[in-house]
Amino acid sequence: LLPRQLEELTIIGCRELRLLSDSLGKDSKHGGGLQSLCPLQSLCSLRSLEIYDCPRFLSSYSSSASSCFPFPTSLQKLLLFGAEGMETLVPLSNLLSLTDLTVHNCGDLRGDGLWPLVAQGRLTQLQITETPKFFTGSEPSQPHDQEIPSSSSKLERLWTDDLVGVLTAPICELLSSSLTKLIFWENKEVERFTEEQEEALALLSSLQELEFLGCEKLQRLPAGLTKLASLKILRIWGCPAIQLLPKDRLPSSLQELEIRDCPAIKSLPKDGLPSSLQKLEVPYGISKELKRQCRKLKGTIPIIIDYDNNDY
Repeated sequence: LLPRQLEELTIIGCRELRLLSDSLGKDSKHGGGLQSLCPLQSLCSLRSLEIYDCPRFLSSYSSSASSCFPFPTSLQKLLLFGAEGMETLVPLSNLLSLTDLTVHNCGDLRGDGLWPLVAQGRLTQLQITETPKFFTGSEPSQPHDQEIPSSSSKLERLWTDDLVGVLTAPICELLSSSLTKLIFWENKEVERFTEEQEEALALLSSLQELEFLGCEKLQRLPAGLTKLASLKILRIWGCPAIQLLPKDRLPSSLQELEIRDCPAIKSLPKDGLPSSLQKLEVPYGISKELKRQCRKLKGTIPIIIDYDNNDY
């Protein structure tokens, strides 16, 4: 019933809706209301597909139940909120035109099948949240494996709550030449970075923006940020357990530093801020001591934003 020229499709709150694989669709008869959809492969113009709160939608495409591909290769944007049935991303491995993938609250879904999309496809934006097993055991091939060369990645932006899953050497090596923005969002478990995780982070040589948003238990930022020679923007929001900024210097490339809702941070780094800094933003939710230090920098940094007083 869907027109083949359809380019955008959004399905919301159809909790019993299930997308049938070809093998199931041939022998199944359904009545009494819409309970299933035939495969969407025929929608050869489909560019954007968003699925919200449809937990059974991809349950026919578990790794053992079907080897079919549910979506057409024309798809460029895919958003899955609360799709719990699929075990891995292998059924999506045909989506080499995909540029934007969002996965949120998808149960035990694992990322097997993701890395060919990263290394061989066009994927530039990836958001993975509240899907705790996604990165577990789904690391890309090791650098000596020529099937997935690290230089081929096009992924530019990664947003995730899984600090532990992402900060591994194989993943960061694959993304080292392409990733420019990394956002760690609402991680509620990690308190400190391990040495191995800090070494993996340092591999991201193209990283320009790094953000820590709502990481409730995080006590300190990773050491060795100065190794991120391309870093221009550092944001720290809603991290109440962080007490100190890195002791060593921040990267000499840093242009913007923003701190908000981090009341335990009492002072700027002892070695001072890099001379490259063009903007310092401390709008609210920080200690009086830190705010006082920032105000003293008036005239040395072009833009200092302080919402409690004036913007300097």
